[in-house]
Amino acid sequence: MKKNFLSIAFMAMSSVLLTGCLGSDDNKSGGDTEIVVTKGAVVLCGGSAADGVKSSLYYLDFEAGTSRVVNSDLGMLANDVIEFNDKLYVTGSGSNTIFVLNADNFQLLDQIDTEEEMGEIDGIGPRCMAAYDNKLYVTTSAGFVGIFDVSSATPIFKEKVKVGNEPEGLCFDMKDNVPLLYVCCSGLINGSPSIATVTLGSTPSVSSFSNASIRQPMEVASAGGELIFVRDEGYLDDTQVQKEAGIYAIAGNSAVKLIPDATGMAAAGYDILTYNKPFGTTGNPTYSLYNLNNAYGGYTGFTLSGDSSSPVLHPSLISIDPNPYASIVLVGSLADAGGSPVYSGGSFVNRYQGNGTFAKTYPVGDNPIAVTYLYKTAKYSEVVKQ
Repeated sequence: MKKNFLSIAFMAMSSVLLTGCLGSDDNKSGGDTEIVVTKGAVVLCGGSAADGVKSSLYYLDFEAGTSRVVNSDLGMLANDVIEFNDKLYVTGSGSNTIFVLNADNFQLLDQIDTEEEMGEIDGIGPRCMAAYDNKLYVTTSAGFVGIFDVSSATPIFKEKVKVGNEPEGLCFDMKDNVPLLYVCCSGLINGSPSIATVTLGSTPSVSSFSNASIRQPMEVASAGGELIFVRDEGYLDDTQVQKEAGIYAIAGNSAVKLIPDATGMAAAGYDILTYNKPFGTTGNPTYSLYNLNNAYGGYTGFTLSGDSSSPVLHPSLISIDPNPYASIVLVGSLADAGGSPVYSGGSFVNRYQGNGTFAKTYPVGDNPIAVTYLYKTAKYSEVVKQ
């Protein structure tokens, strides 16, 4: 039985804002209605290249309340993980590989050499992924999006599209029944940061948008109607303090900063949730919530509570489960040593309810950086609210 609800493989992986809201019970049903249950999450831990620690995958079992490593041999510098059609895909930036795993038992099924498939230069450094219509879209550090057909057991490379300098996060939208792919081209190495729009058809076409205020775009979410939200890394000043990070709303040729100092972003429902902890600053992180349905501006603070035994001091990921029947927020953290983050040892992921109330701490591998959720169906009458 397919375990995706609605079009979650499209929506969740692509950071599309869905219906529903944080901490809401509006979507609860009853009786023998079949609903989707979030059974767990797969967390990608980037490891520590400086300490020779390889990247790894951990499974957070929400039903058992446990975490365990399911793959510890993903090479150095793995960057992203998504689930699509009962398979897990992991980008190995350091090994120029896309790892394919069974989402049920986590066995390794295949390894795609992106240099071999896309070209010795163009396939270097696979970074972020999105999936739609039996195709996997992968950004590479060389400036391309590689498109792979994943409808069969063995992924098949189809084509590549040049989008801009050092592309990172990407997401989908629709316009006149034609899918669009938005891509953050960070310009981290070669400059000229931009947001590329790829119109996907028989022959993909690319257009680009840039704004002097957006210095290093890293993540993007779509709200439909050609309205997108972009997380910008900003820049490091001469003292190595991160400046001008934040979330921008982009519509047409207009870019407006909505959330200042945001350094991590999650998007689902009508909500954008961020953690705000610029690199090089002191003090605890803060959190912000932007709700698209709020006619009075939508921007509020967000508080995590009840986690005094394992507070998040150095957030490394934030995620909202897009399942409208769940109420789950995950925040990953590096360990702390005298106010500084520790990249080797002691990392964890905290689970919260949608209102920010602490639920559980899950120990994970070094440097948790990405997450994807796993689902099953069940009768509502048999489900205990998570």
